[in-house]
Amino acid sequence: MIIQNSVPTRADRKKVRPHPVRFPGELLGLAEQYLLHSRMRPKGRPFGIIFWPVHQASGHAAELILKAFHARKGKSETQIRAYKHNLRRLLDDAMSAGLRLHRAHYDSLMLLDDIHAELWARYVKPHAAPCP
Repeated sequence: MIIQNSVPTRADRKKVRPHPVRFPGELLGLAEQYLLHSRMRPKGRPFGIIFWPVHQASGHAAELILKAFHARKGKSETQIRAYKHNLRRLLDDAMSAGLRLHRAHYDSLMLLDDIHAELWARYVKPHAAPCP
């Protein structure tokens, strides 16, 4: 006899209530929480050791901020979802839409793009790319 589990599957949950993209104010509030988290570092961290949670939180905060920018510029939820986690596209399109950014900040975000898009901070793997 098979007992039915009362917990719906992920697919069932998405059918019932899709995960909403939170528009500008909520995106920015969530980004602020990730930025705060990205500044937390363990004490006594050995020199040369990459603290990956900082990169994960920083990348996600940047993604949320850029998506909030696009939402304020009138992009739809569908258009914003299409960016997925691509910081380069988010940033380049935001700059085309009027966002001004110092070159050093742009370069740092571009270093973070690969780390964020390829989930290096979540599933750490050896790589040769520089880390910001």
